[in-house]
Amino acid sequence: MLKKTLFIFLFLISFSFFQIAWAENATLYFSPATGTFYQGENFWLTIMVNTKGGAVNAVAAYLSYPEDQLEPLGVNTAGSVLTIWAEKDIMAGKVAIAGGVPTPGFSGIQKIASVGFKARVASGTLNLKFSQDSAILTDAENKNILNLTLAGQGNYSFQPKPASLPAEIQPPVISEIKISDLSREGATISWKTDKSSNSQVEHGLTGDYGFLMIT
Repeated sequence: MLKKTLFIFLFLISFSFFQIAWAENATLYFSPATGTFYQGENFWLTIMVNTKGGAVNAVAAYLSYPEDQLEPLGVNTAGSVLTIWAEKDIMAGKVAIAGGVPTPGFSGIQKIASVGFKARVASGTLNLKFSQDSAILTDAENKNILNLTLAGQGNYSFQPKPASLPAEIQPPVISEIKISDLSREGATISWKTDKSSNSQVEHGLTGDYGFLMIT
């Protein structure tokens, strides 16, 4: 009986240690993590979270960017797992994104937000990383389980825009733009492109738009 009790005791200690170690490995990362951009090109980076199985209900992602290299375009939260926002700002060399969801929270790999930039320079490299005040908070104990050592960094480079783009990276031709199902609540907008591509639609109630949708 003594051996059995000792075995169970040791098992519980080992299991608890495993849970703690596992829970503190939650990470933030950029998608894409690498890339090369032309001077004057707009590009978007998506901030992702991996809770490594833990249930969390709040995420804060903070980072700095060099203003001499990047012009900020905005923050896009379409498709984010977060539904309650405390911060979603990008200005003066800082990105601040923080928000949460009600209990029981969420787990797994999820999108937090996308941040947009315009490349100001024709050469050089850029390293983006999350700052120490970033956090991933558990739903049950409000504990920060973000492991910054494991958090992904973004590594990018810049180059001059060529006089003419190679055929394989020429922008797609948009045609057959149609508006249907128009009502007070919304509308359906459709279009075709001559090659597979992602799309970005700015919309709003005024000429300044103010909203961005990426498809």
